[in-house]
Amino acid sequence: LMADMGSPTVATQRVDASVLFVDIVGFTSMSERHTPEEVVAMLNEYFSHFILCSNLFFGSVDKFIGDCAMIVFGVPKPNPDHRLNAIACAVAIQRLLQRFREELPADSEQLDIRVKIGINSGEMMAGTVGAEDRIEYTVIGDAVNVASRLSDHAQADEILAGETTVEHPSMKTRIQAHPAMKLPVKGKEEPITAYLIDSVTPEQQRVIDTFVEDLLSH
Repeated sequence: LMADMGSPTVATQRVDASVLFVDIVGFTSMSERHTPEEVVAMLNEYFSHFILCSNLFFGSVDKFIGDCAMIVFGVPKPNPDHRLNAIACAVAIQRLLQRFREELPADSEQLDIRVKIGINSGEMMAGTVGAEDRIEYTVIGDAVNVASRLSDHAQADEILAGETTVEHPSMKTRIQAHPAMKLPVKGKEEPITAYLIDSVTPEQQRVIDTFVEDLLSH
């Protein structure tokens, strides 16, 4: 992005976008049972799968934070379907990991990975942040913080999405979700509703299933 614009920085701008946090469950205890080399290899393999899922639905991996990945949709290029794409990406990640587990030998432990995912949408600031000798392109704002909190509250194999994602008019009839909890948010008088994602449209599900089968066949 910076190279295309011919500048070492990109002006910060207000955008409407979605953010997805995917976090590996039980990573600390898993790390204690394996060598550092095995842990790094495990992370690299699964992060590569997360990248493939994000690419399929027009997302961009913003950063890796330990055992967590942050993926953004609708930036730097605007996309009116960023909410649906974020949810479809999450469903693809969970479906892919489910299929991996189904293919594992009964005595395998190393690759038995489960994740929890939080998604939120809304206005946020996008641009480069940092110091003169180290900058990165990222998104910042309350909507991003809520996505992180939703990931913290999700359980293994779950996808929790905020009301600004699920209740948006563009999402009517395009996903199946149900209220899961009320989540207090700093700076807001009323808690937000966190929705548990059940499914996406049949068309999106077919895309996901074909992607998963193609990936497993290689």
